[in-house]
Amino acid sequence: MINYLFFGLFLFFKSIILFLPHSKLVVFLKALGSFLYFLNLKHRRIIMKNLDLSFGDNKTKNEKEEIAKKCYQNFLIYIANFIEVSNKDLSYLDSITKVENEHYLQDALKKGEKVILISAHFGAWELILQKIGAHIAPITTIREDIMSSALLNETLIKYRGKNNVEAFYKEGALIGIVKALKKGRIIAYLVDQNFKQGVEVSFFGKPIKHIQSASQLSRKFDALLVPVFCTTDDYQNYTIKFQEPFKCAKTDNEERDIFECTQKQSTVTQKMIESRPSDYFWFHKKFKSTHKGIYKNL
Repeated sequence: MINYLFFGLFLFFKSIILFLPHSKLVVFLKALGSFLYFLNLKHRRIIMKNLDLSFGDNKTKNEKEEIAKKCYQNFLIYIANFIEVSNKDLSYLDSITKVENEHYLQDALKKGEKVILISAHFGAWELILQKIGAHIAPITTIREDIMSSALLNETLIKYRGKNNVEAFYKEGALIGIVKALKKGRIIAYLVDQNFKQGVEVSFFGKPIKHIQSASQLSRKFDALLVPVFCTTDDYQNYTIKFQEPFKCAKTDNEERDIFECTQKQSTVTQKMIESRPSDYFWFHKKFKSTHKGIYKNL
């Protein structure tokens, strides 16, 4: 029953997205996001806890509350945008996106480098895969089920599978990722979630557990790590911007190599969040593994 309920809600949401003109859709989703911000107390508290740990006294309570509200709004708008892109032809994606610093990726591919894109649950991250897969090179990523609905997850897999994009389920994905990397496919990782078996690094001056897979693959296969993020200032035109690539060092001290490379990924993510804090998906329990009990009873 739950399976069909979630899928029915998704179809209703999708019909609204595809029916309303984009400008009116944005107004509607901002209002809905504000409503959910006030209604969804548990996740609002998680966001505020994360903001308190990240920004401390550098931002006021009012500033944090505004970031939290925009976080709800942006999440809805970016998901709606992904649904729009998935249900229209490629020309629509091209009309709303532009790419900056593409030479970082193109130069690497021309040299025959193995490439791992690193990004975060930040901005319109779903558009990155579709744009790159459609115009630059086949791309492989990792997925996980996000709802208790097989029908809904199957639909989202279908959406993500367009434009030369493939996704392996996170459990046991490493074998598929390695094979894809050896075949010359671009690998894409979202590296920002809490990972209890990860490497302890610093994030906003606080210890967190950060996934180390991208660092390990870079070190083992001499793969280039290319940061990339997608942002918008008007919810109509999106900019996919690549940043300067780097590799994991390969010295006699593997533990230090992995730590330094993983810390760099955390730092890159932090700098993007500092520049546009409301674009980050603050719903994650980012500090869970290193700050025991902070999300308890929220």
